[in-house]
Amino acid sequence: MQTHLSDELIKIIRRESGRKIKQHTAAESRLITTLLLLFKFPTRYFLFSK
Repeated sequence: MQTHLSDELIKIIRRESGRKIKQHTAAESRLITTLLLLFKFPTRYFLFSK
């Protein structure tokens, strides 16, 4: 599960990083930030997912 999540996250980051930041909406920026935090702190994801 963790490996699959990481692979998907990397794909998203690569795709999003290719775009201009100005094109991001506030919601997209929050989503990307959340994904980055989940990637860096996977334990928090499991704590909050209960």
